[in-house]
Amino acid sequence: MELTKQQKDFYKTTLETTEKEYKELELEVERELAAVKERLNELQARKKQIRQIYDAACAMLKVENKLSKLDKSGGAEKKQEL
Repeated sequence: MELTKQQKDFYKTTLETTEKEYKELELEVERELAAVKERLNELQARKKQIRQIYDAACAMLKVENKLSKLDKSGGAEKKQEL
């Protein structure tokens, strides 16, 4: 069955509209991913700074560095103990 002119116009409009919307969503996803990556970088930098302070405090007080033990064991359940 052949499409009528009205049907062809409808599908052409649908095609153009959805293609445009798809491309806009792709751009939005990329922007969101960039924002998440930036936030993760900020958090990682802050974590590193806090860790340096913690390590120095342990050294100054001559106490056990619990975070070093966690790093070596990699145990997630031990992180909850802190």
